[in-house]
Parts: sequence; C-alpha cells; structure tokens
Amino acid sequence: MKVECIKKTVDLNKIHLAIDHFKVNHRGENPSYLIMNYETHDKIEHMFNNEVEGDRSYIIYKQELFGIEVALSAGLKFGEVDIV
Repeated sequence: MKVECIKKTVDLNKIHLAIDHFKVNHRGENPSYLIMNYETHDKIEHMFNNEVEGDRSYIIYKQELFGIEVALSAGLKFGEVDIV
C-alpha cells in the first residue's frame, strides 16, 4: 500500500510580495499577468475574482488574483508563478 504524505500548498504571501517587487522595478505599474500551471490554479482558485462579460455571440471569462489577470501555462511547475 502506498500513501502520499506530501502536502501541496501555495504561499499567497510570496505571490503578493513578488507583485510588490515588480511594482518597485516598474515605476509602480501592476503586472499584466500572473501565469501559473493548472494544478497551482486549481489549488488557489477559491481566491480569484471571476468575471464573465459578453452576450450570446461571445463570452469573455476573466480571472484575477490581487487585481491582476491570471493566465495558465502547462510549462510551469506546481507553485511557480511567472509575473509579467
């Protein structure tokens, strides 16, 4: 019998601190995107602000964390967040 004993968590404080550092290095401007992998996204999805815009012909689904749009990439590891 195998038991997985690893607790996977995401430290939102580290993300918030990295955003602050980004702002310092970019004259106070917010990043355009927070890019993360799907597993990280699923772990912290409850923290997102979700918006749905559009009408019957199109729908735009937007997720934000700390007021910054979230994008997904399979090229990142769990817990990695690219701030651009």
